[in-house]
Amino acid sequence: MTTDPAVALLLFLLLCSLLLVGPFCPAWLEWQHPTDRLALRPAPPAEPAPDIRSDRAVTLARHTHFRTIEAPAIVFGQRRTAPSDTAGQPVPLHDHPLAPHAPLPGAQPWGDGGWRVEGNCTLLGHRHWRGSLVVTGVLAVGAGALVQGDIKAHRGIVIGEGAVVTGSVISDSGVRVFCDAVIGGPVLAETVLELGSGARLGSPQAPTSVSAGTLLVDDGVLVHGSVQAAQAGQVRGTAWA
Repeated sequence: MTTDPAVALLLFLLLCSLLLVGPFCPAWLEWQHPTDRLALRPAPPAEPAPDIRSDRAVTLARHTHFRTIEAPAIVFGQRRTAPSDTAGQPVPLHDHPLAPHAPLPGAQPWGDGGWRVEGNCTLLGHRHWRGSLVVTGVLAVGAGALVQGDIKAHRGIVIGEGAVVTGSVISDSGVRVFCDAVIGGPVLAETVLELGSGARLGSPQAPTSVSAGTLLVDDGVLVHGSVQAAQAGQVRGTAWA
């Protein structure tokens, strides 16, 4: 029995069509009903940290995330030493008074007893500076320095280990506070605020406010008053000097 040549040709053409079209079927089905659409959707936002308000002390463990906290005393991580009632006040840092800071080059009078510096500025460590200070660049306060007044810098502030600022600390950028520094007034950083181990902000007699876009806090930091992280706050639990 012989097969009709027309039928054989038709079967041959169908087989060729299947061989040519077959590899494209999965792509066509994916185009019709894509399976990766869910993978492309952004993950749902994490549950925001709840606001914490208390008329007693609040202690946050290491790696805790937070947004807003209000309390007479806020302890981050493990407290290293008992808090001092003189936190945020111009306490002596040595057995002898600090020498006055020399006039800053190019500083211009600003406001009521304050000064303004164009560009970057450095206050030497273990020196006593009197008066508020506005800096258009980056302001660095040396370790062990005492600043009696408010400080503001547009491009960032660095406060050295053990330094004391009796007034406010404000920056249009970030602020980094090293270990054991003391700040008496409000602290505001538009971007990132880093608080080193043992830093103290405010006092029981004069609570303060601490605010930043992102707040990174190390062990033993003590704040009297309120803390607000607009985007995120975390207790890192690591100490850096």
